[in-house]
Amino acid sequence: MLFFLSSSLIICTGKDRISPGELLKVTETITSASDNFALGFFSPHNDSKHYVGIWHNRIREQTIVWVANRENPLTDSSGAIAVMDDGNLAVLNGRNNVLWTSNASVIGRNSTTAILLDNGNLELRTTNQSVVWQSFDHPIGIFLSGMKFWLSLKTGQNISLVSWKDVDDPTPGEFSIGIDPHVPRQVVMWRGSETYARQNVWQAVSATMYPVPHSQVIYFTMSADDNEASYLLTFAENSIKTILKLNPTGLLELKSWDENLEKWNSVWSMYNRCWVYGQCGPFGICNFNHSSAGCSCLKGFKPKFQKEWEMGNWSGGCERQRNLECATGDGFYTPTTAKLPDNSISLGNLSAKECESECLNNCSCTAYSYNNFSSWKAWRCLIWVGDLFDLTENSDSVVDLNFRLAGSELENNQTGKSKQGRGSLAIIVPLVTIGCLIIGALGYIFWNRVKKQGRRKINKAIKLKASNTLECGDNTVELPLYTFSSIVAATDNFSIENKLGEGGFGPVYKGNLQQGLEIAVKRFSKSSAQGEEEFRNEVQLIAKLQHKNLVRLLGWCIQEEEKILIYEHMPNRSLDKFLFDSTQKLKLDWNKRFNIVQGIAQGLLYLHQYSRLRVIHRDLKASNILLDASMNPKISDFGLARIFHGNQTEANTNRVIGTYGYMSPEYALDGIFSEKSDIYSFGVLLLEIVSAKKNTGFYPSKYSINLLGYAWELWIEDRAMELMDHSMDHSFVAREVMKCIHIGLLCVQENPADRPTMSSIVSMLGNEITTLTSPKQPAFPTVSVVDLNIHLAGSELDAMTVEVLKKRSHTLLVIVLHVVIIGMLVAVLLGYCLWNRFKRKELPLFTFGIIAAATDNFSTENKLGEGGFGAVYKGILYKSSEIAVKRLSKTSVQGQEEFNNELQLIAKLQHKNLVRLLGWCLEGKEKMLIYEFMPNKSLDKFLFDPTQSLQLDWNKRFHIVEGIAHGLHYLHHYSRLRVIHRDLKASNILLDGSMNPKISDFGLARVFDGNQTEANTNRVMGTYGYMSPEYAMHGIFSQKSDVYTYGVLLLEIISGKRNNGSHPSEQSFNLIGYASQLWIEDRGMELMDPSIGNSSVEKEVMKCIHVGLLCVQDNPADRPTMSSIVFMLVNGTATLPSPKPPTFPTVRSSVLVHSGFNEPNKASINEVTVTMVEPR
Repeated sequence: MLFFLSSSLIICTGKDRISPGELLKVTETITSASDNFALGFFSPHNDSKHYVGIWHNRIREQTIVWVANRENPLTDSSGAIAVMDDGNLAVLNGRNNVLWTSNASVIGRNSTTAILLDNGNLELRTTNQSVVWQSFDHPIGIFLSGMKFWLSLKTGQNISLVSWKDVDDPTPGEFSIGIDPHVPRQVVMWRGSETYARQNVWQAVSATMYPVPHSQVIYFTMSADDNEASYLLTFAENSIKTILKLNPTGLLELKSWDENLEKWNSVWSMYNRCWVYGQCGPFGICNFNHSSAGCSCLKGFKPKFQKEWEMGNWSGGCERQRNLECATGDGFYTPTTAKLPDNSISLGNLSAKECESECLNNCSCTAYSYNNFSSWKAWRCLIWVGDLFDLTENSDSVVDLNFRLAGSELENNQTGKSKQGRGSLAIIVPLVTIGCLIIGALGYIFWNRVKKQGRRKINKAIKLKASNTLECGDNTVELPLYTFSSIVAATDNFSIENKLGEGGFGPVYKGNLQQGLEIAVKRFSKSSAQGEEEFRNEVQLIAKLQHKNLVRLLGWCIQEEEKILIYEHMPNRSLDKFLFDSTQKLKLDWNKRFNIVQGIAQGLLYLHQYSRLRVIHRDLKASNILLDASMNPKISDFGLARIFHGNQTEANTNRVIGTYGYMSPEYALDGIFSEKSDIYSFGVLLLEIVSAKKNTGFYPSKYSINLLGYAWELWIEDRAMELMDHSMDHSFVAREVMKCIHIGLLCVQENPADRPTMSSIVSMLGNEITTLTSPKQPAFPTVSVVDLNIHLAGSELDAMTVEVLKKRSHTLLVIVLHVVIIGMLVAVLLGYCLWNRFKRKELPLFTFGIIAAATDNFSTENKLGEGGFGAVYKGILYKSSEIAVKRLSKTSVQGQEEFNNELQLIAKLQHKNLVRLLGWCLEGKEKMLIYEFMPNKSLDKFLFDPTQSLQLDWNKRFHIVEGIAHGLHYLHHYSRLRVIHRDLKASNILLDGSMNPKISDFGLARVFDGNQTEANTNRVMGTYGYMSPEYAMHGIFSQKSDVYTYGVLLLEIISGKRNNGSHPSEQSFNLIGYASQLWIEDRGMELMDPSIGNSSVEKEVMKCIHVGLLCVQDNPADRPTMSSIVFMLVNGTATLPSPKPPTFPTVRSSVLVHSGFNEPNKASINEVTVTMVEPR
């Protein structure tokens, strides 16, 4: 943006202000009326970067208290500060380019003056002395007296304090402090987007005084109404030389200037051992005054993981010693003063009795707090639901926390606040028991009736499936629920002839459905060590995972005690049937084994990194690798799998279940599991595939060692090839075999940190020139001589599957009759909830009324944009979940076919780099698709906007490039449906809150079957500038046409320019031609968007340009595959071939017809070029 100032500008002459028409140059300053503060340019590095700041003027050590252009420094010495013609204050460089502006909505010509006050505030005032902007509203690293945190409860605007990046770098750091937008009753410190520390829930609207050393006093004043909440910070008198500073390390300090020593002294800091957020876990309380243990459990709770707790790892928190009895017997206990937990919920202006009653009558309520400050009506009653998190003992809390305990925990404690006395219990308990018995019986009868009605409805839905699938044929968007009778018929009443095998879950049978589909039926055994939790886990997990190397769940059945899972049938059964059989293993030559190894690696990589659920399998072994008719591997059995959330890297369990020989040492011994425990299992499996030997067997050696130890012995003696199964003597590739043994040994190293990640393993397997690190000695190298008492299920003796139960001493409790009855009632209700949860569809069908309400009747304010499909709206579903609604326009070129296509495809694709479909609506002529909401809209809104593109530094762009590549790689190679997108472009790449890319818009996508490599259409649809030449001219599309499109998009991301725009050249080149010309002339870096600036990595930029030009080559055969592209991007040492001159080097003069709209301020625009080619 360029602003031209009046030619009559003069040098600033006012002592404390900058008036219209005046300039403050780099070498000049202004000072406040009493010379307390100064405003001018400074250079913290003493280099060429200059920032505009405010600093203490009477202090020898320059102390910057505010910075204007912290993200865009001046790089020459000819800049200035000026009040612009529009009334805004601005920082300019020597070419009059605006580096920073106050961006206030003023304003008129010569209507404002910038004034520096004696308290350090810089105000922009109009001629009538109204303040239209002030620096106090934009704190930078330091708080001065009179500044405040501020949160708009209507718009969500949040004024917070953001640290410097480093002590001499004012760019935004990773720490910030502000009002919690989710709980505006508290101030929170964030590290990036994660909560790092939290102050107590605010307990008074009036000012609160915090005395600190050296006679300093901090006053914190909180005010709130329906519109906003704010926290005003003030210091005592004579506090001009006192600051509250947020350091780049996250330390919040109060500092005072010592005139005698001439330095800043830290007089108070907000740090103690309880400062870190939630370190004691759920129901744990931090004791920062204790010299020994830092955490303890609340009364009535015990450490969840005792061993970890004793070692000082308190993150697992605490669990109840006795279950709650809900409203019948629970009471409340009040500990010593404690910081109130996080995630409080306000019930408003209730009395103390009403507040307690509301919590007691809500079985999910775990605590309440009440205060009676007269001006606190909106937040008098606070309750907590679920876990109590981030508790601290001995805080400054002036209100009590009353947390819920079972009545039996309170009976013998006179300090507890149980409202039931011993005499009352003697009368109430029998009455409650009888009442619960009656309620339980009625509940069971009601549940049984509802279950039967639900079953009839589900069966009816199955019969009517054809009419409810939007003419999608056999492809439905739900997971079918089969009747037990249909499974009995399919398996010939579970006949012995149809039995395929037996596992920890129970027997597996082959079956044939009436449609002729072969299935595998996994029937839950009543004697199985695995139970309802594993059944539910497998249904929930595997139905949400879609990858060609994961087994496919077709449906399920639950009827009375019968629990059955229905899978696609794998004619070659499991890997162990071939691997460990002297005859069958002859069918596994090296090519097949290496293909199996790579397939398992890709499936596990998807689970760990690219599925929307980050999954730890926990039971990877040869018998859980199924083989289809072409010997392609499918990972199966997700009964023991666990999901990791957010930044979680490991978890702990006291119920260690797995298979002997495959479990990592940290899991088997301590119950700790992570991605690295799956890596260990993969390493064992890899060595078994190479050797065709079980890890638990015996091997020719001078030591009594297992397969891992034997492999290690051969490795260090340089005899590793002796490990190879000799049945492959005529088919093996020595280089690949050695690489697999090497990777296997890297995977089974004892320290989890030494083991590679699955992405590294996939790269090692696919790269011929990767240098591998030397492995360390594996875990469990020798067979232990210590006796192990292992409990084996009879059905699992062959597979040596064990359940290792960590024994703990427990005090036996006397369980009275009424507790048993209540437990039965709870079990019945939980059973009903489970059944009700299972009967829901995976992909909801929403009514038009629900969507209309969510989008405020498709209001203009909620409209995000318009594309070839129709309009897109933002919505709030059920007042909580943000959604994006894509509404088919009656005038759209895209119609029922594209609607069905998108619905069928995207519901069956699951990857973190593909947009997620949440549901759909079909009512009358209305057709709508409901997606997850992407707050950053689409890539084109950043890429091609000169202002927004500044937010895309090189790291973000390269992250987006990699994410799109992984998503497209999944579509082409690893989804169960081999998908050609056909419309990849910047506006179809959506960005979530963390700028992660999501490929969207599958309306034009096509599925390839079997060995199909290309297809032809006489209806060419796509976007001008992105279509490959063979598709645009002949209607031929394939994976390579998507690769061409990816290449165009890659060059656009690097350059920030559209392919079909004009570019500086001697000829009329488009972006592809311009990039090719620069490449040939060895000037490739000139293609890079200048806004990337110093954040670029030249080697990565040049590699991306190289990859882009390889993708847009004229001959599809010359273009790389997406798997090659992914490898090129992640591998720094890959040698790339030279690109040939690209297709369409010049802009065409022919006119093409566009369908769509061009609204630059709206969301994704689907400009579609439609070419109808008549058949010959």
